[in-house]
Amino acid sequence: MSVLVEQQDEQITVIETTAGEVEKDMEMGVSYTDKAVESAKGARKKRKICFILSIVLLIIIGIVVAVVVVKNLPAKQSGGSSGTKTVTASATSTAGAVATAAARLGRLRAALPAPTPLVD
Repeated sequence: MSVLVEQQDEQITVIETTAGEVEKDMEMGVSYTDKAVESAKGARKKRKICFILSIVLLIIIGIVVAVVVVKNLPAKQSGGSSGTKTVTASATSTAGAVATAAARLGRLRAALPAPTPLVD
């Protein structure tokens, strides 16, 4: 009988050691899970904040665009001919801006060196 107890004593020692390691691993796993839960809560909170900020930003942009559009709309005038002058003046200034941009582009193209051909 004592021989059986000595043989099983080794197995019991190995089982106890393994059980201790499993317990440590379980505690570490629980702590990692707790950290993951806290991290997920923080990520959800940050996502909500970003969503709210983006909505606020879109509202502000919408308001700014509306104000600019309303300011640039020609006012209703009784004569009608002065409204035509405004459109003609803005068309003339737009044409001048296009001509200036084209002249600048021509000067830039002239200043650039000629492209070199690609050789295989």
